[in-house]
Amino acid sequence: MKCKRCNNQDLRYFFLLKKEYVCRKCLMFNVGLLDKELYSYSEDLDAEYQLGFDLTKEQKVLSKKVVENIMAKKDVLIFAACGSGKTEIILKTIKYGLDNKLKVGIAIPRRQVVLQLSERLSEYFSKIKIVSVCEGYTKELFADLIICTTHQLHNYPNYFDILIIDEPDAFPFADNPLLQALAKNSVKGNTVYMTATPTKQMKQLETLTLFKRYHGHDLLVPKVVIAFKPILLLKMYKWITLNKKVLLFVPTIALAQKLSKILGYPAIHSKSDAKDEIINQFEQGEFNVLVTTTIMERGITIEGVNICVLYADHPVFNQASLIQIAGRVGRKASAPNGFGIFLCENKSEKVDLCIAELEMMNA
Repeated sequence: MKCKRCNNQDLRYFFLLKKEYVCRKCLMFNVGLLDKELYSYSEDLDAEYQLGFDLTKEQKVLSKKVVENIMAKKDVLIFAACGSGKTEIILKTIKYGLDNKLKVGIAIPRRQVVLQLSERLSEYFSKIKIVSVCEGYTKELFADLIICTTHQLHNYPNYFDILIIDEPDAFPFADNPLLQALAKNSVKGNTVYMTATPTKQMKQLETLTLFKRYHGHDLLVPKVVIAFKPILLLKMYKWITLNKKVLLFVPTIALAQKLSKILGYPAIHSKSDAKDEIINQFEQGEFNVLVTTTIMERGITIEGVNICVLYADHPVFNQASLIQIAGRVGRKASAPNGFGIFLCENKSEKVDLCIAELEMMNA
C-alpha cells in the first residue's frame, strides 16, 4: 500500500475510514489514497503579458533557455542573485505553458510571498485568471495560473505540467520530506526551481545562472563587526538611528519582542498578528525600524530598505539566510543601493562564506 500524496508505505500510518484507506502521515492535509477529479479553469485564454520595461540581455537569454529545457522535458534550476529578476525570467515559461494548454503552477514556502507575487503577476497577465491558494485563501483552488504555498500542493495530485518552485531551500519546505513528496507528486511534467541559495543537490540539475541585478548595480556586501555583546548593542542602536527604513534581524522571537518594547518599534515574527498590515505600514514609512526574525529574509521587496543583523553568528542564521537577508537591499531600480551590517560576538565561518559568495556574485 502506498499513499499517492506523500509516498508513505508504512502500514502503521493507514486506517480504514468509510471504506477508504486514509494516510495518517498527511492527514493534516485532509488527503488519502483516492484522487479527486481536478479541472483547469478555462480552455481558451489569452496568455500575453505586458511589462512596463524591457528585460536585460541576460534575462532574455535565461528566459529562452528555461523554455527550451521544459520543451526538452528537463527539470531546471535558476540560480540567480537576489533582485536579479527571477519572476520576470519565468514569464515566458508561464506563457509557453498556457499557450500549449498545460497546467501551470507556482509554489512558494511562505504565505506573504504568495500574495505579493499574485498581485504582481496579475498586473503582467491581465487577461488570465490567477488564484492565490494559502492560509485564508482556500475557497477557490483552480485557475489558469495557480500560485500557492508548498503546503497547499496536497490539493493537486498529479496535476501540474509545469510547476515552478520559488525558494525551495527555504523553511518550511527545506528538509521536510512530507512537503517535498507532496510537491513531487503534484507534478506530471517538469519542475523549475528558483533560488539565490541552492543546495548542492539542486546544483545537480541543469543549472542556469544570473548574478547580475537587472538594474546593473552590485549586491550589498554587509560590513562585519565582531565585538562583545554590550558594544554590539551600542553599535546596533547607533546604526538604526543613523539609517532610514531598517529591517533589524534578530535570531529569536523572544529577542524580537524584547527589543520591540525597548526600542519602541514594531516586531514581526511567525506568531505575529496582522503581518500584512505591519509590513504595509513599514513600506509606507509609518515607522523607521521593523524588528524581525528570519520570517522577512526572503521574497519581500521593500524600496529603500537597509538591514542590520544582530548576532549574525547565532546558529539560527546560516549562510543561505544571511545571503537572502543581504539580498533585501537594493532590489528596486529606484533605490538600487543601501547599507547593511552583520553584528557578531565571534568570528563565524558561515558569515565569512556569505561575504565570499556575495563578492563572487559581484565579480
